[in-house]
Amino acid sequence: MIGIAATNALPTMAPWGGVDKILGINPLAVAIPAGEEDPIVLDAAFSGSSHGKIRVYQQKGEHIPPDWAFDADGHPTTDPAAAINGLLQPIGGYKGTGLALVMGVLSTLLSGASYGTELGNMVDGPQAGNDGHFYLAIKVSAFVDLPEFKGRVDTIVRQIRNGRKAFNASRIYAPGELEARERPPLSPGRHSAQRGDARRYHPLGRRDGNGSLNNPRQVARGDARAILR
Repeated sequence: MIGIAATNALPTMAPWGGVDKILGINPLAVAIPAGEEDPIVLDAAFSGSSHGKIRVYQQKGEHIPPDWAFDADGHPTTDPAAAINGLLQPIGGYKGTGLALVMGVLSTLLSGASYGTELGNMVDGPQAGNDGHFYLAIKVSAFVDLPEFKGRVDTIVRQIRNGRKAFNASRIYAPGELEARERPPLSPGRHSAQRGDARRYHPLGRRDGNGSLNNPRQVARGDARAILR
């Protein structure tokens, strides 16, 4: 399976060219299975930084990079206080705000959840229970041979890793590769809990009179490598 997920977030950005804080950074995550290599896993929001990182700089009394935030009037700022009262900068200019808008629409309007300012704000917080999410699973074998697909993903990952390095780079990583090496393993209890949730909430699961799933194969694992292989 290829997994795609998105979610809505409290408004911290403005549409490109505006200054009204009506757009969330609305992250997107995509996981693509590989064969011998780690899966390609991209998990990213559409802002240059986050309020949490900016607050860390504020606590240290340091300036933030100039491409992280705007002040309330839309000017780029390196002042953490002005950034917190202002707007997060999108990645890629208008492309970032466009992608954030689309992720927000997919995450909320299809389910009746709260979009943008309907959800709340960074001062008062979100309205509990009104978050929205979007999930899409693509069965690779419905389109192409799965081992062949995974082998081609392996080739792409190795092509990235073996490419010529910039002057200040010691290694080139595919998305998710570095995190796969640094993340701590799931505890047995957490792994078991995630498997239980997958059984309980799987949208295609069919339950018998006792509430048990009739198809035990419809179980997702908590570990990304196990999910994708």
